Amino acid sequence: NIDYNDIRHIIIIGKLNYVKREWYLLKNLPKISVLDGDPLSRADLRAAKVNLCRTCIILSAKTPEKSEPVLADKEIIMAALNIKYMNFGAEFIKMDEDGGEE
Repeated sequence: NIDYNDIRHIIIIGKLNYVKREWYLLKNLPKISVLDGDPLSRADLRAAKVNLCRTCIILSAKTPEKSEPVLADKEIIMAALNIKYMNFGAEFIKMDEDGGEE
């Protein structure tokens, strides 16, 4: 068994109508929040405090187009670069591996 305090909080940023369709799979997770927004939006990423997360996973629900399969991961790459180059200024706190401040 995993201790409740060892479970990480999950925040999903995405379109609410898509999350509603998948809620039957997600609802059993003990620490989950949903933010209706766009993972490409810096305002939504700041609202979720992405700079304080321990792990960030970016998923896409889009299927690749047959005419342009090389662009299948375009939004994932854009979101990752967006997060990497965000400036959090004075509110940025770097976390160590154990979750404490460095």
